Amino acid sequence: LKALGLIPRDMKFKVFIVALYEEQVGGYYDPKKETFYLADWIAPAMQETIIAHELTHALQDQHFDIDEFIDRIKGNSDAMYARAALAEGEATLVMLADAMQNMGVEMDLSMLDLDGVFGQMMIKMSAAQFPKFADAPRALQEALMFPYLKGLSFVNYGRRQGGWKRIDKIYKDIPLSTEQIIHPHKYFDQRDPPTAVTLDFMVKLVPEAWENIYEDVLGEFMTLQLLDPIDNTDEEKKAAAGWDGDKIRVFRQGKDLAWVQLSVWDTEKDAVEYAGAFAKTVTSRVKGFTRQPLTKEPRIVWKSKSGRVVLVERRKNKVLIVENLEGSVAEKISKAGLAAP
Repeated sequence: LKALGLIPRDMKFKVFIVALYEEQVGGYYDPKKETFYLADWIAPAMQETIIAHELTHALQDQHFDIDEFIDRIKGNSDAMYARAALAEGEATLVMLADAMQNMGVEMDLSMLDLDGVFGQMMIKMSAAQFPKFADAPRALQEALMFPYLKGLSFVNYGRRQGGWKRIDKIYKDIPLSTEQIIHPHKYFDQRDPPTAVTLDFMVKLVPEAWENIYEDVLGEFMTLQLLDPIDNTDEEKKAAAGWDGDKIRVFRQGKDLAWVQLSVWDTEKDAVEYAGAFAKTVTSRVKGFTRQPLTKEPRIVWKSKSGRVVLVERRKNKVLIVENLEGSVAEKISKAGLAAP
């Protein structure tokens, strides 16, 4: 998150994230201990809402064994966000159904703009009520809300197609990416599985002085966060929507951080849109880099006085990004990565 500029470099992340979760928690179900906990400071009027949500998780565990379901998939946070969205989306839908039933209102969420105005309203309400949430960088706010809001939209889409039995079937055929959560039709109607991307071509290309500290799949959801400096939601969504697969690797040398991402897109047009959108974020994300003269090649390079670069290059439906590595290293990575099948 620090390497990508999504949180401040000086943030004490563990301290902050624990405090953020402590502020947010009202109750939780522990699938390892098969126990539901309700915070004793929750007002009686709010308890039933939390109970409905958390006991849904208990039922999920009884029927679908979610203690294994939530085990971390190393190197693929995107898949974990998708799993969280399924579990939390269903629990949120049950919670809303219970609340509406108590009010004598028939449940119909089809008219709610769950991805737009409603979602932003929920984030603003949380910021007004919870000071730690209000202080959190936008990427952390979005990550905290994603499983509930986008998951709710995803599960509601499936429920409208085939009722609760259709939702039950998903646990045997789990969504593989946040792309499928954000665009439910890519799961329920015309299945669009993610393409596996490897960075094996980078072996021995990065000097040993740079320690490889992290590797992951960003996915469409985190790609949206990466493009947030554009400050144009429609443009960000359009640029991220053609995502088909990616892999990112982060390096550290002393206090310096660098990263490389190779992504593949549904079409060449989608790749052009992503490369162009990311290029718009560079000057606001990194300081001291000057854009170099453009050439006929589909690439843009920014260079620092020390010789490090930010490189964005596209070939057909692939985009390669290198940030804060030496120029000669970036060139080798670009040549190898975009030539790989």
